[in-house]
Amino acid sequence: MKKLFIAILAVCIAISLAGCDENKGKSDNVQSDQTQTELQSEKESETLSIKAEETEKKESAAENETVTQKETEEVTGAKTEESTGRESDVVKPPLTEPAEESYFNIYKAVTPDEYAGLPNYVIYESEYATPIIFESVGVNTDFTVCALEMTKGYDEIGECVISNLSFDNQNKIVVMLDFPGDMSSWYFSYLNARGEKCEYQLYISGMDDSLICTEWNQ
Repeated sequence: MKKLFIAILAVCIAISLAGCDENKGKSDNVQSDQTQTELQSEKESETLSIKAEETEKKESAAENETVTQKETEEVTGAKTEESTGRESDVVKPPLTEPAEESYFNIYKAVTPDEYAGLPNYVIYESEYATPIIFESVGVNTDFTVCALEMTKGYDEIGECVISNLSFDNQNKIVVMLDFPGDMSSWYFSYLNARGEKCEYQLYISGMDDSLICTEWNQ
């Protein structure tokens, strides 16, 4: 009877020990599974953290680029407005093309055919009158012809026989002037295309009877 009791006790102890070993194995397995799950969770957390950090960096870079662009536009706009403000205070002349050069070709007509049909300003009708042709090159205005009178040894502008005529390009007139004596001369002036006043003295050479034009500087 005693031996039977001992045998039963030993069986119970063995069963108990086996159950403990099984529970321990299950516990170890559960703990191992928990550890793997925790490691996987940590890796996933680290991955998500890295992705979140990268996303944040990208968003921050994009935001900084937008801010930089806006600042650049604002600075550029401010400079433009400042420059425009300075320029608006400056009064600039209108842009125009340079005026063409203008002057007169002057020559003495030899025959009446040279001035036939031209506007004829007959200042003198004597047989000594000399036909002088004025041909405008370009636009000239305020054309004036005056007699020169000798006063105290100097020529002075006397009576004006033609005044305030305007000429288009290649317009011509003939003026009948006389040149009595060796020292007689005439004064004429006009405004060229640039608005400059041009003044000249016109006389006949006593040596070869040619027409001479010199600048009037008195």
